[in-house]
Amino acid sequence: MAKESECKIRADWYDTAHERLWWTEPVFMQDYFKNGLEGRRWTAAWKEAGWAAEASPDDKAKRGSAKDLKERENYYKQNWWRGDFETHDFQEFGSQGTYWKAAVQAPEAREWWKEEEFVKKYNAWKKGSTEDFWRHRPFINDFLQNGDAGARWKAKSAAAASIAADPADADTLAEREKAYEARWWKAPLFASDFEAYGN
Repeated sequence: MAKESECKIRADWYDTAHERLWWTEPVFMQDYFKNGLEGRRWTAAWKEAGWAAEASPDDKAKRGSAKDLKERENYYKQNWWRGDFETHDFQEFGSQGTYWKAAVQAPEAREWWKEEEFVKKYNAWKKGSTEDFWRHRPFINDFLQNGDAGARWKAKSAAAASIAADPADADTLAEREKAYEARWWKAPLFASDFEAYGN
């Protein structure tokens, strides 16, 4: 386990939405952990090229400098606990979570969906709601925070959403986007604002 002071720093980071360097955002970190040096998002020279995943290893104009990539890689290695898996562990389990409080990154963290505990939770959740899985908080947040770059809200099924893969067809996505935009004020961000401050 990491020291209590380190856990406090991590909890504060998870709880805040302060401005960060663009390549420290989760989508870019995820690309690093998943693809390493072949990643096209985290290696981009600028944010827009990263969002569009245009930084192919052959396209030097859109790829960051060797110095920049080394800085980012060092950051990712030191801040592994800011990844999707650890963030999910914190959001799901809070102080009872184990992965976000670990002293070093767990090797299984990159394939968390294969763990028995998560498979059981997923299957229980799946029984409760499969058709409208995209109406739940994590998917709404994904749409609001990441827009078109979000992968979870676009997934064809709840199973695909759990690993951010296999997008739904364009008509389905248009229907979801319309629903999200029509009910923007019901989003968790605004609901918690109302709970805290009222009118």
